[in-house]
Amino acid sequence: MSDPGVAMSHRRSRFASALTMLVLLCAAPAAMSEAVYTWVDEDGVRHFSQQPPENQEYELKNVQVRSPTTPAPTTATGNASTGAQSSLDQRVDDYLSEQDAAQQKRRLSRAEKAAMEQNCQISQQNLITVESRTRVMVPGADGSMRQLTDDERLAAVEQARQDVARYCQN
Repeated sequence: MSDPGVAMSHRRSRFASALTMLVLLCAAPAAMSEAVYTWVDEDGVRHFSQQPPENQEYELKNVQVRSPTTPAPTTATGNASTGAQSSLDQRVDDYLSEQDAAQQKRRLSRAEKAAMEQNCQISQQNLITVESRTRVMVPGADGSMRQLTDDERLAAVEQARQDVARYCQN
């Protein structure tokens, strides 16, 4: 006759194997990965898509995603999961806010650069004007035109040189 302990151990082993197989089969769809394409546009903004961009360098990433058929948890652990989801949502919102701020900063930087270039051109033209002319006319306090004195013209030349140095920093 066979030992009842060995038979019970064999049944437990088969049950454990079947249970492990069932868990693996249920978990497989939940651990699927999807392809995500990411790239940075000419404004420096990072984009994510399921389709690759046209005429743009991109990076392909495989992202682990949960199956949409996974039911929402309703137990006490469900509340923890909801908290984790809201934490994740907050982190995503923070990241997007940072990206928006960075894009706004780049736009301002471009506007500042354009203003500096324009100021550089004006400063260079002013310097040429006050250096090349011995008689420089400016509006007077009463609105009529008056000629700068030699000291005023030399001060204007020095100011124009300082402006060129300040705005033309290429």
